[in-house]
Amino acid sequence: MKSNSPKALSLSDRLDFLFKDSILYGGASALGKAFALITFPIFTRYFSTNDYGILDYFLVLPSFLTVLIIFGQDAAVARYFYEYEDSENKSKVISQSFVFQILIIILIIPILWINAGWFSKYLIEYENTEDLFKLVILQLPFAIIINFSSNLLKWTFQRKLFLTLTLGFTVARAIIIIFSISFFDVSIINILEINLYVSILFSLIGYFSIKHWISDYFNFDKIIPMLKYGIPFGIIFTMGAFSPIIERTLTLNYLGSSQLAHYAVGVKITMIITLATNAFQTAWGPFFLSLFKESKSYETYNLVLKLFTIVICILVCTTAAFSSFLIKILATNKYQEAQIIVFPLALAVGIKSISWITEIGISLSKKSFLAIYVYLSNFIVLIFSIIILTPKFGLLGIGFSVLFSQIASGIISSYLGQLFYPIDWDYKSALSIIVTTFSFGFLAYYGGFVYSKQLEMVFYLITI
Repeated sequence: MKSNSPKALSLSDRLDFLFKDSILYGGASALGKAFALITFPIFTRYFSTNDYGILDYFLVLPSFLTVLIIFGQDAAVARYFYEYEDSENKSKVISQSFVFQILIIILIIPILWINAGWFSKYLIEYENTEDLFKLVILQLPFAIIINFSSNLLKWTFQRKLFLTLTLGFTVARAIIIIFSISFFDVSIINILEINLYVSILFSLIGYFSIKHWISDYFNFDKIIPMLKYGIPFGIIFTMGAFSPIIERTLTLNYLGSSQLAHYAVGVKITMIITLATNAFQTAWGPFFLSLFKESKSYETYNLVLKLFTIVICILVCTTAAFSSFLIKILATNKYQEAQIIVFPLALAVGIKSISWITEIGISLSKKSFLAIYVYLSNFIVLIFSIIILTPKFGLLGIGFSVLFSQIASGIISSYLGQLFYPIDWDYKSALSIIVTTFSFGFLAYYGGFVYSKQLEMVFYLITI
């Protein structure tokens, strides 16, 4: 009989299980992002450079607010779901967290709505900022339900329903946007309205997909330990989700909305790598949690680390090599300046995804507060790097600031994970692959630029 969990499988079968799940989730993500990549060139052609920078900002903002409201409960549910073997306690964990999140959103939405004008003053300046922010607020409860549902379907290995929810949401949204832009005069507000309507539909689909897990266990006896575990992750995930907002806000303040659009294009190009990393992360969480109690789980973990590092570094180099072509195809030649930041942004994505493997000791030790130090280091290095590098090197300074912040957080997360939950990691192999990729990739990529600013940046980095 085909196993629905990797626990009872041999080492080779476990790798096959992880590979198939990554391909499955990766296929869903790739198809979903493919539609996102279709809307991306449409946006860059339809909207002006300035308006596209504003649109990108308000497309990222809901993700940050969703993470802020969930505040680590998704990590807590994942950890405690695998803590119990019986379905009754699993159902309690799920039900209590779901109800708790709904109660939080009921309390927060009116506060945000009433004070939308005040909050808007602290966002980017635009003629319709308050209206755009209110559309983001309306989307939040449905985003919470979609997030909760897709996570639960992933943790319970319900692949078909997971694909229906995640892939269906992205495809439906993309199709409606493409149709609307093709036949109507569409504004930034209209794009956010489409996001809202599609979110409502798929939140209903998500809820009815997991409804059988929602029981009458609403005495919240499980929620206290989950809150203790989840709150540190809430701080962590909020800081992580805040980073893209900070990057965009500082880019806007230092370089203007036109350069913000170039930054957004650079991020979209690295989506090719994000497809692979997100697919892996989706499969990796349930995979390593289902195996950690076994005495030789480290053998599986190390093999995954080595193979994944090789694949990701190849993707980083390939994406950087073809960045000019990709920008031309997806965003037109007016965004070619974005090419300068593709390599550091791509490598940052790669390093972040590799650290997901080596930092698992933080989750396994249940000392979730440790990850606060990880994201705090990321946040501090990001801010100071942008402040130091951006005035001198412009867009390139933003790109390397993101890379440096990911290197710092990757080192610290791996160290803390190993300190509190030792695993016999083979760091040497993974590190040698990363260093080789950075060294040769850096020289090859920037060696091709002839502009004085790029050559000056090379000299500056070498002499720091």
